[in-house]
Amino acid sequence: MQAPRNLEAEQSLLGAIIYEASLLDDLNLIRASHFFDPVHGRLFEAVKTRHQANELVDAITLATAFESDEGLKQIGGVNYLANLLNEACDGHAVADYAKIVTDMAARRAIIAACQDGVAKASNVALSDASEASRIASEIEGTLQRIEDVSAAGAGVLASRIAGNMTSLLQSKVDGKEWDLLTFGLLEIDQMLGPVGKNDVIILGGRTSMGKSAVAQQMAQMIAAQGKGVAFFAMEMSEEQMAARLLSSYAAGSLAYSEIARGNVTRFDMPAIREAERKISTLPIIFDHRGGLRPSEVIAACRKFKRSMAAQGVELSLLVLDHIGLMASDEATSNDYARMSSVARKLKEIAKAVGCAVLACTQINREGEKRDGNRPTRADLRDSGHIEEIADAIILTYRPAYYTLRNPPREDADLSDHEKYRAKLEREKNRLELIFDKVRMGSTGSVDVWFDPATTRVRSNRLHVVNGGKA
Repeated sequence: MQAPRNLEAEQSLLGAIIYEASLLDDLNLIRASHFFDPVHGRLFEAVKTRHQANELVDAITLATAFESDEGLKQIGGVNYLANLLNEACDGHAVADYAKIVTDMAARRAIIAACQDGVAKASNVALSDASEASRIASEIEGTLQRIEDVSAAGAGVLASRIAGNMTSLLQSKVDGKEWDLLTFGLLEIDQMLGPVGKNDVIILGGRTSMGKSAVAQQMAQMIAAQGKGVAFFAMEMSEEQMAARLLSSYAAGSLAYSEIARGNVTRFDMPAIREAERKISTLPIIFDHRGGLRPSEVIAACRKFKRSMAAQGVELSLLVLDHIGLMASDEATSNDYARMSSVARKLKEIAKAVGCAVLACTQINREGEKRDGNRPTRADLRDSGHIEEIADAIILTYRPAYYTLRNPPREDADLSDHEKYRAKLEREKNRLELIFDKVRMGSTGSVDVWFDPATTRVRSNRLHVVNGGKA
């Protein structure tokens, strides 16, 4: 049996504290002995010792200190230190990674304690009648010490969290902007409220309900504010995504399906080139690979983040379209288990990358069996796990989709056909966003304007398109 370990978490944590040794000040629980890899433990102890002595901590000073360390040489030496920096987690996530490391250490200690107990209990040569009770007491004491150490430092004093919040409020009063997201579409912002760095927003809908269009619009509005977006378009090719973007930004009503098929004329090209110019200013990086695992998404986002930081842009939003096309980091036996595994990892992705996550997902057909066909969060595939981790759940619903599929009979009265056409006219640009769960905002439904041909989404009250007023 392989001993419990998470070397990726150890690497991410070490990289973070090498970048910023002061992060150790809030990591009172973790020790060098908690690291599975002995080299990692020695590196942690060296960083801690140098930080406590107010000495410089970076890759160069560590490389010098570990020049004769055979263990570090065997795994890559200076190059390994550089790799640790590349794998560094965000500063606000170090406590979560430290918890993973200490949890793995506690599991190893539990296994060792139980194995020791098995060995002692199996020694029937011991004839003392009280021996079994003593062995049980020793195991119990060992397990209790492990539990006490694992739980130490898990709580936070009320005075500390109140003080942190007071400082945030004072900065707001002083005119400083909070590090929170607002999208720029009135209906969405009023329902969601400000979105935090670790928030996970689930955007669910049936096929053709506008789910991907809303995700695209939300991404564009964040990017239009100069904030970075990583967009994983796992069910679209590069050409399809380009067509949707150009259609969304081009003047007029040039459908993305026509752009994708090349059905354009020379009269369309000025609008397309102007759309290209607008898109070129957006800090959005697209990744079209399908079947990505959560760990691969995290690795890709870290690269995107460094690339954006070099341009002075902070990665603020990660879009996954959609999580049903993702693979699991764990061995799973069926789609339900795979989706459950991916859903459980969404919060971990948000913390590791250090930005909000907008995760699209398909919903099942149960809503179509109800009057009105409106979905609820119970219709989300693997809804239990998704509901548990989601800070907000938004469901998309287009009544025109179902109206088009239920026309009156050809021999129906003329008035029935007129009513049908009038209903279609009212519904053709109506997209209902159902906020089924919102931790810090309001639940309920709002209508926005939507053009399926161009994927444009606008406010019905204040027309905001791609970050600007229409």
